[in-house]
Amino acid sequence: MLNGRAWGPADAPVKIIEFVDSQCPGCAQFITRYEPEMQAAFAGTGKVHAGQWKGENAGDFTKANLQ
Repeated sequence: MLNGRAWGPADAPVKIIEFVDSQCPGCAQFITRYEPEMQAAFAGTGKVHAGQWKGENAGDFTKANLQ
């Protein structure tokens, strides 16, 4: 199950799952620099749904129950 922010219609044909580590500088850079560009390009099309799965460290991602 996703546990962070999401955008775009849930029934969109394309799903993007973003794995976010709250302590990762690369994740922070993506969220502040690239995610706004993705939203601007795809959110209004109705073709993409994106959501986040948040973890406290990389090991959390192996336990993710994504649906």
